[in-house]
Amino acid sequence: MVARDRRGLVAFLLLGLLAAKGRAAADDARILREALEAYDRGVAAQVAGRADEARRALQEAAGGFETLLERGYRNASLEYDLGNTYLRLDRLGLAILHYRRALRLAPRDADVRANLALARKQVVPQIEPSGRRALLERLLIFRDWAAAAVRWRTGLIVWTLGWLAAAIGLMRRGAGWGAAATVCLLLGAAVQLELLADLHDQQRRPPAVVVGTPVELREGRG
Repeated sequence: MVARDRRGLVAFLLLGLLAAKGRAAADDARILREALEAYDRGVAAQVAGRADEARRALQEAAGGFETLLERGYRNASLEYDLGNTYLRLDRLGLAILHYRRALRLAPRDADVRANLALARKQVVPQIEPSGRRALLERLLIFRDWAAAAVRWRTGLIVWTLGWLAAAIGLMRRGAGWGAAATVCLLLGAAVQLELLADLHDQQRRPPAVVVGTPVELREGRG
């Protein structure tokens, strides 16, 4: 069911975070450990065909991961692991929700992309994006490269380097510096403008995922 299962990483990252926060995080470390153990039990029971046992264990794991999110722990691995848990529970809406959050935090993660694609394939009916939406997705090329904060810093750094190269070019009268300044300024501006367009699009059309129970649709006029 789950294309790629990467649970060791979430344990490594979160346990390091918990350890850094000192003794006060001992309860959070226990919740994490129990959630990971419950996930393991759920997967094993699912493979063995014990559906009820698997469901109970996976629900326990999901509860533990959700508790950690509520307490402020958030990274791509935790969101990804929660997405895997909900996918195994056939909660497609919640699985897609957490995969998308993971992808926002780690846009280049192949595992997240693979499982998000798998979850989306199971959605019925399949809804194709409009022409405008498809075009916008193709134009937002830097969104798949890094998270928003990283793109903002990168654009600012490249922009600053462009002005620095321009200043050096004026002092030394070198054509190479002028070309470098032009490239950096254009690239920095492209990254920043793409990010602003992405943020504007999210504010104007916030991403949404249906996570409730199936809704019966009826044909005909109301």
